[in-house]
Amino acid sequence: MRSVPEPNRPVTPDAGAADPASADVMTPATPPMSRRQAREARAARRQLQHGGIKAIAVFLVSLLILGTCGRVVYGMIIDHRAPLDLGGFNAGGSVTIGVVGAPSSLDIRKAGTATDGTATTGGTNGINTDSGSTAVQQALLGNVYESLLSLDEHNTAQPGVADSYAVSGDGLTYTFTINAGKTFSNGDALDADDVVWSLQQTIGNHYAQADRLTGLKSVKADGANTVTVALSQPNPDLPWLLAGPTGIVYDKDAKYSYDTTAIGSGPFTVQSWENGTSLTLKANGRYWGQKAKTGTVTLKYYGDDTAAVAALGRGDVDAITPVAESQRTALSRIDGVSVRQGDSTHRIVLGFNNGTDSILSDKRYRQGIRYAIDRTALANALVGGSGGRTLGGPFTPLEPGYEDLNALFPHSSEKATDLLAYFFYVSHRRTLTFVYPSRYGTQVGELLKQQLQPMNVDLDVKAVDDATWRQTVQEKKQYDFTLFDMDDSHDLATLMDSGNFIGYESPAAQALWASAQKAGTASAYETAMKRLARQISDDSPLDWLCERRPLTAQRGGVTGLPATMTDRRLPLADVTKG
Repeated sequence: MRSVPEPNRPVTPDAGAADPASADVMTPATPPMSRRQAREARAARRQLQHGGIKAIAVFLVSLLILGTCGRVVYGMIIDHRAPLDLGGFNAGGSVTIGVVGAPSSLDIRKAGTATDGTATTGGTNGINTDSGSTAVQQALLGNVYESLLSLDEHNTAQPGVADSYAVSGDGLTYTFTINAGKTFSNGDALDADDVVWSLQQTIGNHYAQADRLTGLKSVKADGANTVTVALSQPNPDLPWLLAGPTGIVYDKDAKYSYDTTAIGSGPFTVQSWENGTSLTLKANGRYWGQKAKTGTVTLKYYGDDTAAVAALGRGDVDAITPVAESQRTALSRIDGVSVRQGDSTHRIVLGFNNGTDSILSDKRYRQGIRYAIDRTALANALVGGSGGRTLGGPFTPLEPGYEDLNALFPHSSEKATDLLAYFFYVSHRRTLTFVYPSRYGTQVGELLKQQLQPMNVDLDVKAVDDATWRQTVQEKKQYDFTLFDMDDSHDLATLMDSGNFIGYESPAAQALWASAQKAGTASAYETAMKRLARQISDDSPLDWLCERRPLTAQRGGVTGLPATMTDRRLPLADVTKG
């Protein structure tokens, strides 16, 4: 039996095997080779051997390519996966950004939910005063997870996973178009079924802000690339809501722990997460859109602004955002650092107890107080210098319906006296309580006390811990004045809820609110919200002291880092370090 021949090698008979051709014929002896002939023979053998190895290599590479192609085809057909991204992506480098406040979980479905599991909008108390649940949204939304729509720097809805959308004339039907070829980071194809499933999960499980999807009648996929949302009544905020955590498109086929990792369709994936310390994002080579400009971006978390500024000074981080205006001086002492200031929808509010147990239940008394206080001085005490923009109404410049309403209630001791004199005549000088969280500092309490004393109003100031504040103000409503943050956007519904701890009720405002909700176009909604804002400001259920305007600081060479709304979202795809 012959041995298996090696490729490109002559077959050598087995030792002792008889050659039929030589059975009766003698083969002449082969003459001995010269040295030159021997060298040439050895060279020929080496060439033959090299050719054999090359052929084997070609064979193995071909086998690998065929196997890979087979796996890709199998994945496309069986596993709902898109083809592998095999070319062109080589983003490198790294950037480290310091952020104050770490997420306790990577489960973005809980964004907008307080740490105790209760909703931070609506509900019993009705006003969003919690900011601790936004850290995961800040880190992952637009980076790892993407929503059906997205938000630009003006807080306006733009295309996202959906490349375009159309609204019917009556505002009851939204049609979203999703171009083919989009994938999740694990290779699964993203299509209309994922969008429908995601919205169903959000609504059915009461995920982030699901309660604000009012009037939702049906959501259905019309083929692989079209989603139709039908409403029973208009919801002008729907595009904005679908650009946030409510509109996130999840992979319906992926199984993973939402608490510790994330699988999305964005320009980054989660490389590692150290709870309370850091979150490292890696550029997603499969990303269907413009890919990230930096290979890895690490968010390092700090307990307060002072610690973040110190880290920037030591060179531990390349940038920090957002930080308070009070840190501007410290930042100016760090060589090679530039500082920018951005807008937000984060407001600090002086709340009045509108309930019948308080003298502030009278609209005229509330208006008199608004004339008596100096909003600019209070804003400076709270956020320092140019860190806040005074507001005379419920909206910031990044929200529909905004107008500068400061002129409606300017600081005027004369007008304050005219309105408050009647109450002094009836009830004489009286002491009112100002209960607020101690984290705002003592200066604001003393300042408000000084501003109201000339109006024959004595103030009992109580700066308390957060737990005591929730119990005293939100639950028992034992206060006259209070102080809190409203850190969300498009959140007027929470103030219009009569169950909130402010106790604001106004038939005129409710009628305007109902009219605004029926607006079928963005321009009609804008006009209606402006009318509503003026009515609410006239009612004076609270005084909108200022909008927080945080700082972003970065070392030279860092580009692409946003400065607007960085407390809510931090898109990182354009960030680079030269």
